[in-house]
Amino acid sequence: MLEKILNIFGNKKDASTQQESEATILLATLLYRTDKKINLAEQDFMDKLVDGMEWNSGINIEAFRSDAIRLANNAIKNDQISAFVNDACSKISANSELIEILKNLAQADGEINSLENEILAAVKKALMK
Repeated sequence: MLEKILNIFGNKKDASTQQESEATILLATLLYRTDKKINLAEQDFMDKLVDGMEWNSGINIEAFRSDAIRLANNAIKNDQISAFVNDACSKISANSELIEILKNLAQADGEINSLENEILAAVKKALMK
């Protein structure tokens, strides 16, 4: 499944793909940071996901990932998850593949907590606007 999803990123080479890549990293980071820890399965999933992305930015992808962690932590701490999700989703079109990526990440540690479910629902809703 992950290979199929990664092919989606690899087959596009335009500005919208960069926005999709950035939004995917932001949303995935928010999702796995909800429990304030990351396990090896989640880390492996994120690494494979990022390694398969098209990245055409002046910002190094690892620097972007570090900033995404900071932004996600602030959104969680300040109860701004909805705004974070809406902002990230506003940069991309409806995307069932993104939902699958996020579901797989949420399940990577063997359980989906209530906040992860809320985030998944918020992403679905934001993408359908």
